Amino acid sequence: AYKFPMLVDHFDASNKKTYSNRYFVNDTYYQPGGPVILFDFGESGASPDYVADYLAEFTVTSAPMRLAEKLNGLVVGWEHRYYGYSRPVPMDDTSGLPMDGASGYKYLTADQALEDVAYFANNFNQTKLAQNKIIESTEKLDPYHTPWIFVGGSYPGMRAAWMRLKHPEVIYASWSSSAPVETQTDGSIYYNPIVRSIPQNCTNDIEAAIKYVDDTLTSGSQRDIRTIYAGTYLATNDYATYDTLDEAFQSTPYDLGSNLTYALSFDSFFQSFGPTHTTQFFCDAMENRTSVVFANRGDSKPSKDGIAASNGDNGNALAFAAMLYGITNGKTAFNKWYETVPGGSDSTFTETVDGQSWSWQTVDEMGFYQASNTSLKPHVISKYYNVTAYHDIDLEGNTFSTFASSSFPPTLNDSYLLALGGWDMKASNVMFTNGEFDPWRSFSVASQETTSGASNRNITKKVPACNQVVNGTDVFGLVYAGAVHVEDLSVASYEKGSIEKKTPMDQGLDLFLEAWDTWVPCF
Repeated sequence: AYKFPMLVDHFDASNKKTYSNRYFVNDTYYQPGGPVILFDFGESGASPDYVADYLAEFTVTSAPMRLAEKLNGLVVGWEHRYYGYSRPVPMDDTSGLPMDGASGYKYLTADQALEDVAYFANNFNQTKLAQNKIIESTEKLDPYHTPWIFVGGSYPGMRAAWMRLKHPEVIYASWSSSAPVETQTDGSIYYNPIVRSIPQNCTNDIEAAIKYVDDTLTSGSQRDIRTIYAGTYLATNDYATYDTLDEAFQSTPYDLGSNLTYALSFDSFFQSFGPTHTTQFFCDAMENRTSVVFANRGDSKPSKDGIAASNGDNGNALAFAAMLYGITNGKTAFNKWYETVPGGSDSTFTETVDGQSWSWQTVDEMGFYQASNTSLKPHVISKYYNVTAYHDIDLEGNTFSTFASSSFPPTLNDSYLLALGGWDMKASNVMFTNGEFDPWRSFSVASQETTSGASNRNITKKVPACNQVVNGTDVFGLVYAGAVHVEDLSVASYEKGSIEKKTPMDQGLDLFLEAWDTWVPCF
């Protein structure tokens, strides 16, 4: 890794303090005249495995390296402030929090982090790349002599678009993958693309099961309430046994609602792998293999409308029982498949600091609380696991329990980010890409959440002229059929969500290279 002397505060000229911001360089394909391709590691430290994969293609094929080969580019891997070992303030690796408490997050803002990239790019021509063999000088590699391309997915995808909008003189073009640019506290719409990916009978029965849970917790008998707690504990806790069943009754309704989100999110593995190895396992078990649940004479088998619809007044309770059966068997099937997925050793890196830093960004500027909002359909998440409770219990109560309540902003500090466009964002020389069933699509320019305010914009592969935005409300880019989160920035040896013969990465590369041919003559 190289270390760059970065300003701690870009907005206070009197503050001359700097810290070492890490970056990595691969010059394998570089030839004079080629672009600088900045790959952003975002809300994760640049671990050895992460760097090896995206900058050296150790276990995956990576988009930045494939782009570099096609364009004779230099690839720079950038570590975001407050992640990994790029730390403007001292951090406690045990708690993951700044040594100075909440005040230590003063310099963790999207704005400061965007200025980091601009400042670095503008001074890159003064760096010495002693560890690299091919490139001899960075003298002409500033953004005024060489075009810079920003490549990122998820939060880095947001940064790719924001950088082009805020600093078009620095970033000439961007590949913005799976970018949830509509920041908002209410993250309940995260689950909607997951719901679109599963059969209707499965959705119907999840809604029926959740209604049964919420109604029972509100006004049911103690016997039924205890049955719900016990069943959920046994289905969702990997270490649960009948001998430890007392633990179930120490849970709160909030805990219960949180645990039941597994049916859709699979502990966030749905967004990584898609429905085939997650929700399909769950729905198949819930709807098709229910002999254990329907052992009582008189219970009707599932129909195309679902279990609840076939069983009258008892339908919701039976749907809940089938939901627990689906979670238990779905989790077993997923874990068996997951054992075949090659994995790295990143869990030993800086995940505690990284996790806390991202949690602070969510509570301060980003939001995206993946809980329920009962005013929006479908009702697939318990009302007890709601957006307000998530903020109060998970973030203020648990993650940042040592911080004074006055440390937290009363509302998100995201107005300057939304001013860049959000769902209606328009940017020149930017390719926006999304997966059809990516949960984060709900917050992207390709969002389908019209009831929440999104425009349901048309996605076009027609390349706009250089430095020009697309006419009307169209968005230049791609939506990959069946795909999920950031499937186009790497290709691994295992299956994800895409259902097309041509991988999302190859589709994205082809379209970006076509666009580059149109855009680069204007540099």
